[in-house]
Amino acid sequence: MRNIFGIGMGIDLNSPICAHTMREAILLRVAIATSIMGLLGLLILADNSKPSDYTPNLAQLDREVKLTGRVVSVVEKERVAFLKLIYPAEVSVVLFKPKELSIEENQSIEVVGIVENNYKGKANIIAYRVSSVG
Repeated sequence: MRNIFGIGMGIDLNSPICAHTMREAILLRVAIATSIMGLLGLLILADNSKPSDYTPNLAQLDREVKLTGRVVSVVEKERVAFLKLIYPAEVSVVLFKPKELSIEENQSIEVVGIVENNYKGKANIIAYRVSSVG
């Protein structure tokens, strides 16, 4: 094989070894490009998956929400706690609790959870993260 100057290069591009190496190089480039695009996609999705602020209506059913409110009542059972928060209006929160729960009345907390519909047609928040504020 000759290059553009007519000088023999000593590499046969039709040989199986050279073709195999070229295929590996192309495959490596495709894999790297796909990985970079996937990571960029994950960054975009992670930024858009933050919970929205809660508005008391049933339009947010099955959505992840975040709210900060003051606890007005706590009812603890064996594995679950029922909280009532004041967040402009009263909101019911169900928390599947760890062994020990340290939430008291008049405490300000931040709740992140999923909005569910209870049997009376009101929205409940099934909390999966509760933290004290202030």
